[in-house]
Amino acid sequence: MQCLLALLLGVLSWTGMPIGPKASCEVIQPSELSAPLHGSVTIPFTFSFPWELNQKPNIRICWMQAHLYGKVIYNSSSQPHPFFWGRVFLNWKPEEQKGSLLIQDLMKEDEFLYYCIVSASTKYYGVKSISSFQGTQVKVTDEGATHHNDRAPLGPASEFFSNSLKNLIVILCFCLIHKIGVCVIIEMLVLPKVLDQPPGIPVQDRSALAS
Repeated sequence: MQCLLALLLGVLSWTGMPIGPKASCEVIQPSELSAPLHGSVTIPFTFSFPWELNQKPNIRICWMQAHLYGKVIYNSSSQPHPFFWGRVFLNWKPEEQKGSLLIQDLMKEDEFLYYCIVSASTKYYGVKSISSFQGTQVKVTDEGATHHNDRAPLGPASEFFSNSLKNLIVILCFCLIHKIGVCVIIEMLVLPKVLDQPPGIPVQDRSALAS
């Protein structure tokens, strides 16, 4: 049997017919990564094909969420998934066999397994795909979380003007209270005396009336 197999392989080699690869190759990516809430995570990957590729292999990178047949979050030949729009970016050049996927503004809903699938046109076997067997588990932690509504700390100049504005408001309030107080005092002391005098008699003649 072994002699027959060796003879068959020799005939295929002599006739120039392609022999399939002995073992498939997978995409290599880390098994687990963690990043803070609202932060970002970078998933690196490397790959290599065991088949001879076409002169124009038309390599495509696809990233799946949850499992190999899950939700497509990124495809190099189409737009990202709407949930990841503006948050997911692929760092990869067609002539390279390595790259990374960047996911920004992480949410709790992003805590999943992520699988990279690479497809290419081979010389003898058509379009072939390879993928990661284990994927990358992304964990989103609360440590170091930032919020978009948080205000940036004020600089020295901004802090100075802010304090000056507060002081000005306090002074204006004090002046207003002082002015109201003066008006109340005048009303309490002067107005009753004016109302008590007979009509048509000036204030300076009150002493004559009293005598």
